[in-house]
Amino acid sequence: MEKLENAVRLLERDSNEKHADPAKVPVPEIRWNDETIPVVRGSYCWSYKNSGTCADTAPPYELVKKNVPVAAAPNAELTITFDRPPVEFGINLWVNHQPKTADLRGNKLTLPAEEGIYIYDVYGHWPSGSASYAFAVEVKALEVTEDYLRALQTANGFLELGCLIRTGKG
Repeated sequence: MEKLENAVRLLERDSNEKHADPAKVPVPEIRWNDETIPVVRGSYCWSYKNSGTCADTAPPYELVKKNVPVAAAPNAELTITFDRPPVEFGINLWVNHQPKTADLRGNKLTLPAEEGIYIYDVYGHWPSGSASYAFAVEVKALEVTEDYLRALQTANGFLELGCLIRTGKG
């Protein structure tokens, strides 16, 4: 029994060292480029030590109604990470108020090529329970501005090419 208690203490210490409270439901971070996409927690069941709680929520398309979807480029790749890695996780795309399994490659999701607003829910399972999170993304062709070109030039070192594009001279 003492070995089991020591193992639990070590697990708790490791979790605390990672700044993740084992009593709280883990939260995913969904990113595209340098932008974090807001998530809304959906239904969950979570237990810790001798207590537990479950909550049911509205479906994802209702949860994100008040959020302004983050704009992302067609075929953009989103990265999904958790403050505490789940045993397993997946993602659904909601189409006509019905979930359809979306294709994940590791922790990467590629958005559709077609413009529009897309609603997803990420779900995960941990030894202490399960949770889901909803988010919305607006896929649209992004406007190319001079600031964007300058950033691209700096990042890639193509100053001459940028000048040719802006002036139309070649």
